[in-house]
Amino acid sequence: MVVSVAAVVVFDTRAKNAPALGYFWWPGSQHPRANNRSDERDVISGRLGPPGSIQHNSWPPDAIKMRPSILLLSQASLRRTFLSRPQLKSSSFMLQSSPIKFLYTTMSSDMSSPLIFTNTSFEIIDPSEKLEEETIPLYNPENYYPAHIGQVLVDRYQIVGKLGYGVTSTVWFGRDLQESRYVSLKICTASSRRNNEIDIYKQLDSVASKTDHVGQTLYRQLYDSFEIIAPHGTSHTCLVHQPLGLSMSQVVDLHRSRLLSTDVLKPVLRQLLIGLDFLHVADVVHTGKALSWNFVSSRYLFPARISEDWDIYEPDRIAEMVAIMGPPPKEFLKRSDVCNIFWDEDGRWKDTCPIPNITLDSLAKDIKGDDRDGFLTFLGKILRWLPEERPTAGELVYDEWLMKGLGEKNG
Repeated sequence: MVVSVAAVVVFDTRAKNAPALGYFWWPGSQHPRANNRSDERDVISGRLGPPGSIQHNSWPPDAIKMRPSILLLSQASLRRTFLSRPQLKSSSFMLQSSPIKFLYTTMSSDMSSPLIFTNTSFEIIDPSEKLEEETIPLYNPENYYPAHIGQVLVDRYQIVGKLGYGVTSTVWFGRDLQESRYVSLKICTASSRRNNEIDIYKQLDSVASKTDHVGQTLYRQLYDSFEIIAPHGTSHTCLVHQPLGLSMSQVVDLHRSRLLSTDVLKPVLRQLLIGLDFLHVADVVHTGKALSWNFVSSRYLFPARISEDWDIYEPDRIAEMVAIMGPPPKEFLKRSDVCNIFWDEDGRWKDTCPIPNITLDSLAKDIKGDDRDGFLTFLGKILRWLPEERPTAGELVYDEWLMKGLGEKNG
């Protein structure tokens, strides 16, 4: 896809409780975690691989290509990005009418001094119109910290834009006036349970200091954390993160077909798996969604319609799993009494609902690329009933399909 480049954006739009992995890294720039290493080339060549399950010198040379994620957006895309992010100011929301000018001003000013914002270029929206977190069911404004554009937190971090929101937090683009760098500020709600994200980062940093696992460069860095008190007296945890780029889902949205080729997907999967392997080494379990299929196929891997009061044992979903993965082994059936709902003592399906006439191959008809079969084999290794039969994240890095093409030069 060709776009007319208007600006460079360093945004992080995720607002999840678990540390996000750094999805995009480009060659040519040293990562902050490599500063204490002998040479950046060690990182790119793979000589900073993890001990134990993966050999120090065995990372594929092109598996890690690192540079802090920078997204090139067309002026139209950038305008849509800004206009879809209303900013909270007192009791009114304001939309910046000139996003390009706003971005230029924000990123070209002296980083050690706070920016001064005026209201002259903003469109005022009726306060009665619900926007963003106000649309969340059971929304309570007293749970959210009333952040606003231009505000400086703890005499250091100035808020310059809103990146996202969720049930437990809002996320803002900010400027670190002391370190002269850009940050994302995640301000948690007052009603959220004790934030365990800080404990997770402490665990990751502790393990990172004791190992040379290259995956330690692939999760979002926590720069700082502190507590702030809202005007109405509630306490809110604020996490200061390294700003990242758009998520893979948002990158897909920029494509007209909403699909990516397997050639584009491979580097992303390699980095995700290496980062995930480091999380597992650090005894941290990442529970995000597995979306690799959705990025290359317009059909759902498990397309059953789920009702509003669904649970994980929805019969239609189980039937689709049987169609795609085959019947489960008896060892699996012994592990849960719930299996008795769907299978008899001999492992035969009880016809709770029909098993659809679908296969992994039939669902992959619109996947493009010469190595389509390799991708399906890769998925087949993961789609196993017994967890112990599934390869680890570190083992999947060396999958034949993912390794294919590494080290090859174009032209």
